Amino acid sequence: PNTTEEARQPRLMLLRQQATRRRKSTLRHFPLILIVGLILISFHQFLRMESVDTLMEHGDTDPLQNRINAAVLRLVDMNINFMALDFDLTVIDEHTGGRWKGTPKELAEHVRPIFKTLIESALLNDINVAIVTFSGQTQLISEVLKLTFPDAPINIPIRGGYDPANGKQNHLALATKDLEKIAAKKGTPSAISGATTVLIDDDGRNIRKALRNGYHGVHFNPDDPIDLLRMIMDLKDE
Repeated sequence: PNTTEEARQPRLMLLRQQATRRRKSTLRHFPLILIVGLILISFHQFLRMESVDTLMEHGDTDPLQNRINAAVLRLVDMNINFMALDFDLTVIDEHTGGRWKGTPKELAEHVRPIFKTLIESALLNDINVAIVTFSGQTQLISEVLKLTFPDAPINIPIRGGYDPANGKQNHLALATKDLEKIAAKKGTPSAISGATTVLIDDDGRNIRKALRNGYHGVHFNPDDPIDLLRMIMDLKDE
C-alpha cells in the first residue's frame, strides 16, 4: 500500500500544478473576457435599437404597429387623455441642450420612428399630445413637428424652458391649459388632470417629481426605445 501511495504522489502533484495553472490562466484572461462580454451586451442593445428603425424604414411595420396600438389602447383603458413627451433624447435621439445650430430638417431626421407612430396612434385615439422640454427652442421644435407630420394638421402644444427645480410640473400645467383652450374652441372640452396624464421622459428626476404630484410617468430608456411599449403596458391603474 505504501508503494502504491508513493506512486500516486507525483501524479497528484502534477494534477494540482495543472489546476493551479488553469486558475492563473483564467484570472489572467478575466479582464479580456469581461471586456468581450460588455462588447457583446452593447452590440445586442445596438441591434435592438436598430431593429426598430429598420422595421419602420423598410415598411415592415405591422409587428411594431400592433405593439404601439396595444400600448395606446392600454392608455385609453387607464382613461389617459394627455400624453406629455420630453424632446431631447426621447422624441429625438439627440441631446440638443437647447443649442441646436442646424436646420429644422436636419433635426427632424433625428425623430425616433417609434415616437412618430406613437404620436399618430395617440391622436387617432383622442389622446392629447404635448411636448414638455427644458429646451427653449420651441419654434424650432414646432418646425420639426410640421416636417414630421406634413400631411396632417396637428395641435401639439410645446412648452419649453429650463426649470430643474420643478422638473416638468410647470410645463405640464401650462400644456394642460393650452390643450383645454384648443378643446374649448372645438366645442369638445376635456377634463385633463394628473390622473389622466402620462409623462414620458428620459430623466428619472422629472418622472419622480411627476409621480409625487399625482401624474403617471414612464422613465424612457434612450438605449432601448422599444422597451417603452412594455413599460406602458406595465403601468398600474391608480
